[in-house]
Amino acid sequence: MDVNEPAPKSKLPLILLAVFGGGAVLIVASIGVLGYLDWNALKEQAAAALGSNPVIKEHIGTIQSLTIDLVETGATEGDHDFVYRVRGSRGSGVVTARLVTIDAETGKLVGGQLHLSDDRVFSLFPED
Repeated sequence: MDVNEPAPKSKLPLILLAVFGGGAVLIVASIGVLGYLDWNALKEQAAAALGSNPVIKEHIGTIQSLTIDLVETGATEGDHDFVYRVRGSRGSGVVTARLVTIDAETGKLVGGQLHLSDDRVFSLFPED
């Protein structure tokens, strides 16, 4: 070996970068999957709870699509208040509702309002 020849570079930094980078990607992907599953379960609970509500049945009909409006949900005051955009066989609107999770498959609707696209507003529990 010539004294002027540079020493071989270690591959350890590249190996460490690959291991830690790959680990970080797996962690982020796992969190994303778990978050998706939680939101999907929440969406299914909401669809079931709203679909059985008499006011929703009367004005929206059978729910064909339901999305959680994350921006509006973030602006609500309650911890369990969510804003859903619903479309059904009879109409569409925005539901602001309090949904309490009973178990992994069940949510209970405990309050809320339906805002129809024609600006009419209905309580989901008119007897209250």
